[in-house]
Amino acid sequence: MVERKAGKAQGRAGNLYAALPGLARRSMQYFSPVAVLWLLTACGVTLLGLRFFMRAIGVRDDLPFPTFVYGSTAPLVSPFYRLFPTDSRFDYPAIEPASLMAAGVLVAISLAIYVLALVVNARNSNRGRPAPR
Repeated sequence: MVERKAGKAQGRAGNLYAALPGLARRSMQYFSPVAVLWLLTACGVTLLGLRFFMRAIGVRDDLPFPTFVYGSTAPLVSPFYRLFPTDSRFDYPAIEPASLMAAGVLVAISLAIYVLALVVNARNSNRGRPAPR
């Protein structure tokens, strides 16, 4: 019987990644909550940018892909139609600043969540340490 030496893979008992093989351990580090937050934000901003440019060139909403883009971003854009009214017809070009405003608000909300997570994490990591003199 071969004994295994205690190494990085066997690490501390509280380490979540210690029991995983090397490749799985490295791939799970990419799926951190911060990465998921920015991935969702990037997808939302990309869809809102597509909506803006498709409205600017007058892409109709009876085709499958524009229907998906317009339908998936409608809940994000609709609150901003009060500030920036735009005609509801999609068959002619129109500048839609409401979609750009929705993208900016989405980025601001994601940034606020990120900063809040940093503050909470810093506060939790300083517990149990003596205050600096």
